[in-house]
Amino acid sequence: MLRPMNWPKVSVVISTFNRPDMLAEAVDSALNQTYCDFEVLVVDDGSNTAQSAIAHLADKAAERQVGLYVMGLEENSGYQSLPKNMGLLRSSGSYIAYLDDDNLWDPEHLDVLVNEIEKMGCDAVYSNWRYEGDGPMSGEDFRFTEMNHITAAGLKTSPYCNFIDTSAMLISKAAFVSLMGVKLWNEEIRRFGDWEMVQKSLAAGLRWRGVDKVTFTYRWHGENLQLTRPATEPKPGVLVTAPPQGGAVA
Repeated sequence: MLRPMNWPKVSVVISTFNRPDMLAEAVDSALNQTYCDFEVLVVDDGSNTAQSAIAHLADKAAERQVGLYVMGLEENSGYQSLPKNMGLLRSSGSYIAYLDDDNLWDPEHLDVLVNEIEKMGCDAVYSNWRYEGDGPMSGEDFRFTEMNHITAAGLKTSPYCNFIDTSAMLISKAAFVSLMGVKLWNEEIRRFGDWEMVQKSLAAGLRWRGVDKVTFTYRWHGENLQLTRPATEPKPGVLVTAPPQGGAVA
């Protein structure tokens, strides 16, 4: 896989499985960013549909001088963690932004998050989002929650559980890899991978900051992993300690 000599500042990692139409829309929303210095890495989790699904976007990516790459696993891994780790390993950027294949970024999403992480000097940032679809939060924006008093242990209990969506976050690759290794996402679990990853990062002392601004659309469509993963699979609960002082910021 050829890479430009001038590596981008942000790597966008999109894991996907058998959602070609939604994937094309997600990638298009990434290519519509007002921010310019990024690449898009699509990791096909064994469905072999990604390459053909986004082929029509190659010219758009080239016009924007955005690297658009597709890589794949031979078999489905069973969850999103392995392809997300694979995207991280292949990434070139200083920052990693994740976009689930069924969500859509607003054009200013990366601009907002990159500006915040560089202004505040933190390790990770996250934004708010709108909710689309006939689901449990139909017609609502997700409730923004600040992290100034939230610990890794607190994230395991209501009302703080899982309020940072994968598609909302931008992380410093160097900071996260240095403290957590290259496998940021737990490949042994099958639910709530984003929730567990945030818990681990807080426990490691990484600093998060929230931006109370809606920058993407979370789409509820009936095939969300919350519905397709068995309800009997446990929520992440391996962390019981708070992060070191300074490990979480507002």
